[in-house]
Amino acid sequence: MRIYLAPCGIGLGHASRCLAIARKLLEMGHEVLFSTYGEALRFIECNGFKALPTSAIEYELKPDGSIDVGGTIAKGPKIFYNFSRQLGAELYYVTTLLPNVVVSDSRITPSLAALSKGLPHALITNQLLVLIPSKTERKGKSIFENFILDVMMTIWKRSNVIIIPDFPPPYTISKRNLVFDEDYESKVFLVGPIILKTPEELPSRKTLREKMGIDEDVKLVLVSLSGTRKEKEVILSYLKEALLKVDLDGYYFVISEGKVGVQTKLTKLAENVVSYSWLPNKFELLKAADAVICHGGHTTIAEAMYYGVPMIVIPNEGHTERLGNARSVEELGIAKVIRSDRLDKDVLKRALMEICEGEFKERASKISREVATFNGAKTSAEIIDKLARGREP
Repeated sequence: MRIYLAPCGIGLGHASRCLAIARKLLEMGHEVLFSTYGEALRFIECNGFKALPTSAIEYELKPDGSIDVGGTIAKGPKIFYNFSRQLGAELYYVTTLLPNVVVSDSRITPSLAALSKGLPHALITNQLLVLIPSKTERKGKSIFENFILDVMMTIWKRSNVIIIPDFPPPYTISKRNLVFDEDYESKVFLVGPIILKTPEELPSRKTLREKMGIDEDVKLVLVSLSGTRKEKEVILSYLKEALLKVDLDGYYFVISEGKVGVQTKLTKLAENVVSYSWLPNKFELLKAADAVICHGGHTTIAEAMYYGVPMIVIPNEGHTERLGNARSVEELGIAKVIRSDRLDKDVLKRALMEICEGEFKERASKISREVATFNGAKTSAEIIDKLARGREP
C-alpha cells in the first residue's frame, strides 16, 4: 500500500521522526512517499527517499535567532500566498498518487487535502496547544493565538488518528503543549518519542569510545542543535565563542552544525573542540557522550533521554515550545537550562561540571532504562498500517 508522509519542513525533528516511521513501513511492505520543504526536503532525499517539494511556510526570526511574532504577523499576505500554493501542491499530489493513507506531521495542508479527497489521514504532533511567546502584547496574543488554535484544532479533530510522539507522565517532554479534550479522547495514541536509531542497535559505549580513540576518563560533550539554519547559526556563534574560552581539563567537544546536504567537513577549533558540518554518526557519538548541549527541540531531547545522557538546554526566550521542553527535563533532574541571552564561558563551565560530575548522569540512566520499552517508530507504523488497511487502530 502507498503511504504519504508530509512532515513540517522547519528544522529536522519532524522529518527525522517521519523517516524513522518510513523505514518501519518499508519493512512491512508498504510504498512510502514524502512531501515537505526547506532543509527537511534535502534531509529526506539524502536518506534515500523520494520527496515532493511544496512551498515553505516559516516563522520570521529576530537577529538573535528568536521568533519574531510581530514580523510573522506582518508577513500575513505572503504566508497566506505560500499556504495557498502549498495546499494546491498537496491536492495535486494526493489526487495524482492516490495514497491509501495521508500522514501529516504538524501540518495543516496535507490534512485538508486528505479531507477533500475522503482519504484516511493521521496526525503526528507533540503540540495540541499552540502557545505564543509571553512578551507579545496581550491583545495581539489573544487574536493571533485564538485564530491559530481555532483553525488547527478544527482540522486536527477530523483526523482519523492522532499520534503523540512523547512519553506518558511523569516523563512527558511537551506536557505544557499537550492539552486534551473529549473530542480527541478516542483517537489519541501516546506512542513514545520517535527516533531514528535506538541504543540497542549500536555497539556498547566502551566499544564506541575505543573506536573513536576517546579515553574513558575524558568527558565527551556532543553539541547538537535544532531549528532553522539561521537559528542554529546564531546560537552556534555564541557557543563556539564560549567553548573556546572554557577552561576545563579532560573535556572534548564535538559540534554538529547540522548543514544538511553539505559534504561532511571537520574543522578543528581547538585541541579539544571540533566542528562537523554534518555528523553521519550522530547516534554513535550520542551513545558515547557524557553530556549533550542542545537547543530544546523535542526530538533531540527525546534522543538524549533514550540514550541516558544528561543535557544542557539553551532555548531562545521567544520559543515557547522549546522553553517548555527545557523546563520539563530540568524538573526531571536530567538537564540544566541556560537562557540564550545569559550564555557565557562561566555559566557554561559551571553547568558542564554539574551535569557531568554530579547526580545528573545517574538520573538520566535510570530514566533511560524506564523508557526503553517505548518504540515510537514501530508503534506508529503499526497504527498507520491498520489505518491504511481499513482496520481499527
